[in-house]
Amino acid sequence: MEEEERERRTFDDLCPDLIDAVLRRAPLLSRTRLKPVSKSWCHLITTLRHSTPPTTSSGLVIFHRQVSQVHDNPTLHQSSLLRIQNSKTLSVSSTLSLSYPWLLDSCNGLVLYAKKNETHGWVYCVYSPVLNQYKILPHRHKSEILARESLAFDGSHRGNFKVVCFFFQDIDFNGGKIECQIFSSATGDWREIEAPLINSFLLTQIGFQLGDVWGQSVYSNGKLYWVWSLCLLVFDEDQEFFELVELPMSKETGEIKGDRKKCFSCMKLWVSEGKIYYCESTEEGYRVWKYCDNDSDDDNKWQAKRQIVVEKLKLRKIETVNWLGEKIKVPIPEGCIWPCAFNEDLQLLFFQVGPGILYSYSFETGEFEEVWGCGNTGEEQIYPMSCVCPFSFNSVNLLKRVFDAG
Repeated sequence: MEEEERERRTFDDLCPDLIDAVLRRAPLLSRTRLKPVSKSWCHLITTLRHSTPPTTSSGLVIFHRQVSQVHDNPTLHQSSLLRIQNSKTLSVSSTLSLSYPWLLDSCNGLVLYAKKNETHGWVYCVYSPVLNQYKILPHRHKSEILARESLAFDGSHRGNFKVVCFFFQDIDFNGGKIECQIFSSATGDWREIEAPLINSFLLTQIGFQLGDVWGQSVYSNGKLYWVWSLCLLVFDEDQEFFELVELPMSKETGEIKGDRKKCFSCMKLWVSEGKIYYCESTEEGYRVWKYCDNDSDDDNKWQAKRQIVVEKLKLRKIETVNWLGEKIKVPIPEGCIWPCAFNEDLQLLFFQVGPGILYSYSFETGEFEEVWGCGNTGEEQIYPMSCVCPFSFNSVNLLKRVFDAG
């Protein structure tokens, strides 16, 4: 009773309209953090959440492909842009059909595609879906096997972007360098550099797999981030150097699974409030870590933020087609639930379940919701979603600079 009376007096001292106005302007994450203050705050914020749901200008870009046909045929590949309405609903904004069959990356309103060229190796196209503009990049100087190619774009109206490519066979373990090629829209050409690799000794640790570069990159504050086997790989765009940072591992995960390599079968990076977050696969589901990019020692670079238990999601069933062509519902197979994208405005982490279903997980409520499904597996062997990336509906003008496709 005393606590309730104290809360009542606290709210009586504040102007209700002022509280309402302030909370409406606050991001969802900031509001959610105030919930544990008291029952009154929790009730007020929850009520506001339902009366004035947060909105977002971001969505998802989904790459579809049909695996039963020739994989280089561009007519069998397309992408869909999805707008996020709320934690329970996605809607199709548009469907993209380009002659570049592979979706590689998405960054602040731009999308990177590629196709195979017998003479020059991979050829790249950067596309601005909102304005329906694209630029075909000149051929790279080399056609070696790539480790990863990624977009670096800050979302500014200038439309200047970079594409960063680095290679497995051009890593100098002893000298601590990575040879990479960088395309800049400001110059319209590629250039090669030998970038220093800080903490290169981590490449030789037990369990490190050179070919394991997981998922798409994340770009934030002039840096690109990748998950590379047991490490976070960081590229500083301005200073042009790479850095390896050891990824965190939950103690119970190491004890249960023994082999550390097995912990990294599913993972994802994202940005929230300017910080990098990492999703670690655990026995129960996933653990979310926050990367503290500062000068502190390695033991304090990662902070565990939350545990996501997927047991409830595993109990649900997905629709598929059996060998007789009949639609049936089956349990979600083990290992077929993995994170694929994050929306900061709504604090939603999206999970791909099997080949064609998306679920959202709310950091506010801790609940899973099925938000999207397209197609079924079966005789046609269609995998509707082979790649899912976050997408920002920014109007990026790519026609300010024109260069030859080569």
